[in-house]
Amino acid sequence: MRASGGGRWPRWLVVTSLVGLGAATGCGGDTGGQVIDSGEARTIVAPASDGGRDAQIAGQLIIADGRCLAVRTDEGRVHLLVWPAGTRLLGTGQTGVSVPGRGDIRIGDSFEAGGGYQSPPLGTGFPDVPAECVTSEEVAVIDRFE
Repeated sequence: MRASGGGRWPRWLVVTSLVGLGAATGCGGDTGGQVIDSGEARTIVAPASDGGRDAQIAGQLIIADGRCLAVRTDEGRVHLLVWPAGTRLLGTGQTGVSVPGRGDIRIGDSFEAGGGYQSPPLGTGFPDVPAECVTSEEVAVIDRFE
């Protein structure tokens, strides 16, 4: 549809198209997963979901290969972590995460959570696992805290 005589698109159509494009590319209200990086550490945050996995994820928060946050289990296994949607890295001088409904977890802290273990690729909505962060065959995906 073109405006008569001027050969330009009506403003309402251009604005509507740009707003639709922003929604399609994840601007505002984005619920997709992402890799976040503070310069000191980086981690993966899951897309919004209802969870549903029942495995226990427990151990100590560490920085593993590639400056990525991981869990070291009591058995000494190290798994890259994927945190629930809304998780953010802590500010400068603090290394860890702030998890909605749980609070802050810092390097060296022990924690218990529910979720599951999965081999990459992680699936629809999840970001690619950075190759330098892979610590084992399985990634620990946290759905909830106990």
